[in-house]
Amino acid sequence: MLNKIKEILKEYGAHAQRRAKLRKATRVLKADDSNFENLEGRILRELPVTFVLSTGRCGTMYLTKLVENADKNVDVYHKPKPEFFEFNNEAYHLNDVDQLARILKFSRMDALKESYFLGNSYVETSCKTTFFANAADSLFQNARFVHIVREPHSFVKSAMSRHYYNSHYANQSRIFSDDKIQWQEYSLVEKNYWNWIATNEYIEEFKSSTDSAVLTISSDALFQDEVKRAECVNFCLHKSKMVSTHGIKDIGIVNAGKQSSGDFRLELKNEDLLARLQVLTDKYGMNG
Repeated sequence: MLNKIKEILKEYGAHAQRRAKLRKATRVLKADDSNFENLEGRILRELPVTFVLSTGRCGTMYLTKLVENADKNVDVYHKPKPEFFEFNNEAYHLNDVDQLARILKFSRMDALKESYFLGNSYVETSCKTTFFANAADSLFQNARFVHIVREPHSFVKSAMSRHYYNSHYANQSRIFSDDKIQWQEYSLVEKNYWNWIATNEYIEEFKSSTDSAVLTISSDALFQDEVKRAECVNFCLHKSKMVSTHGIKDIGIVNAGKQSSGDFRLELKNEDLLARLQVLTDKYGMNG
């Protein structure tokens, strides 16, 4: 209980300091009205932003903590508000980039302004923003993207342990195939493999079309390779000087987001899914 109270007080103190800095920055800006001319346009042009694209269940919480601990001048959101919890599937199927860009801009502008006023960079690690990648790319001129890839069989085990597609309230946040007949024929295991395949196919298509900087890293490398982990954090921060993540596992966050592994037989028999899976695992150097 005492530790919890200390944690709450520490969080409150950090929040109070941030609000004080924000008030000071705003007072400075208000001294010259020209600072507010086309403010939105300047934010979209100048603010260093990074969006992490993934299936989820792959280390995004861990990366959040890594980035937070590497630099005090960064705002990292693992669960931004709104989280697009119920809009994830809609975003996946919606081909209107302009509409998605408007949704993303208006839902994030308050947080973006704070980062801009404080001189911070802005990072989102939520997988729910993945299907806004094209929208973010069209909005921000100083955007970067990180693609985290978890080995598919491990992802499916993790997803099934969290009851993906299996009578769980969070299923409203999942993506679904628009082929309803085929979807009904998929087994529960196949639905989870489809999720991994469809998400990474979407990300690969985005990566092939963007001129923005993109870094791809496996979950294994994020957790186990200190050099690649540091490169990823450095990339997120838009830093030219390499930051260090040495000893990061000693601060008690390596198991952030940990779940029970479950005991599932991962039988994938659908030939179309097997072929699509093979293309991606070959690309990522993983066993299909």
